[in-house]
Amino acid sequence: MARTLVSDIIRITRQEAAAMISRSKRQLQRIVKRYIKEGIAGLRFRSRSPNKIPNKTHVEIENRIIHVRNATGFGSEQLANIVNESLNVEQQHKYCISKTTA
Repeated sequence: MARTLVSDIIRITRQEAAAMISRSKRQLQRIVKRYIKEGIAGLRFRSRSPNKIPNKTHVEIENRIIHVRNATGFGSEQLANIVNESLNVEQQHKYCISKTTA
């Protein structure tokens, strides 16, 4: 007869187990599946950020915006006008500069 640290076997449903760790039943199933497949490594945090950002502003344009911002002290609307004029951007492709970029 094998010795165990727990004297009584505790049986709970998946729903109860999920509630214990503040997750949904579906999330618990995913966690268990990853643990079975990958072990402890499968429980580590995984980034959900995309590998590519198709609409991201090109680095050259971003650097130009920062340079003009530092040189003039203009706000986002004035910077957008300057960048669009300097690049001869067509109406449908005009840049909109957020306040965080500026």
